[in-house]
Amino acid sequence: MQASGTGSGGHDGGGQTGERRDLFTAVEENVRELVASAWWVSAPPQQRAEQIVARMLWGAGEWWLYGAWGRWYRCGLDGSWHPCPPPSDPASRNAAMPAPRGAGNPPVPPQLFPTGPDLAAGRMVSAGFLGPVPDTAVVARISQALTTALAVDPAQFQQHDPMFQPGTPSTVAAAWGALLWCAGAPVALTEHPLIESFVPFLTTPADRLHWMMPPDFSTLAGYYASRLVMGDGAGAAHVVRVMYEVAAGLAGDRRFRPGADALAAVTAASLRLVPQDLATARYGQQAVLAEWRRRCPAEHAIPMMRDAAPGEHLRLALYDLQQIVADLAGDALPGVAGGVGGPGATQGAGPPGMTAGTSA
Repeated sequence: MQASGTGSGGHDGGGQTGERRDLFTAVEENVRELVASAWWVSAPPQQRAEQIVARMLWGAGEWWLYGAWGRWYRCGLDGSWHPCPPPSDPASRNAAMPAPRGAGNPPVPPQLFPTGPDLAAGRMVSAGFLGPVPDTAVVARISQALTTALAVDPAQFQQHDPMFQPGTPSTVAAAWGALLWCAGAPVALTEHPLIESFVPFLTTPADRLHWMMPPDFSTLAGYYASRLVMGDGAGAAHVVRVMYEVAAGLAGDRRFRPGADALAAVTAASLRLVPQDLATARYGQQAVLAEWRRRCPAEHAIPMMRDAAPGEHLRLALYDLQQIVADLAGDALPGVAGGVGGPGATQGAGPPGMTAGTSA
């Protein structure tokens, strides 16, 4: 069987082989190749749209489209497109076929067509604390960031979060928040050296630090913006340096991406723009937060989607969450490669028991 659609850049839908290939995997690979091609960069929007629609899959009144950020699903009875993993059941996957050309296919809104960076950003979610212990170099860099965080006068960097022991400076709170934010889904099944470094400053006992909640991006920006609002440019620079050191250190471990890449880019830019941000802070902390969001490069924008559209982000993240759980359980999934500590999973499988059309 041949997947429909041939791009102007010479991209076909996977071709015919003696053994039928999983179409969900084939279409995803083909769309990624198409979007990364030189043809895509110069093609008019209408031609881009035609090539993506030509790769739509169909099965008994339901459609799948591999587009912006990943897989989209539409049921004929619903009439709307939803971000949703494809079916994990092999029989359901094999029942899908290239959608026949013609008026019977549903319209695709323009926001569902990929731009390029959205498909090159890697995992939608990470689980940094799962899997093997991180390299000693990563642990050492986080220890150095914590040393930087402690090199302040606690009286100057007061904070009253009940999560932390009395007298803990806000720089340490910023470092802890950066660690959890970069971890994505901060779940630790066993003792972890990066978490243990912060235990003396936390009010939660070490044996209960397993299921944690990452802070919002606005919370991270708030540690920086609060110093700016007070007119403390030097203090703001110190806070943002701490978060940069945490993010840059974690970027050495792929399990902490894309959060570490995004935060490192934002904080690195902010280190150079403290005087400008002091002026921006006159309009309040929200103005500084808006600047931080603008500083995130498009290729690292997935963590920002987590704050801006948490529901959609969760449904798209099911691809990677499923792979993480499968790796921990030792189960293989169709069309998915990589592991908890391995390369980014391809977006080709849903949670166990999820059939076509099920969304979170």
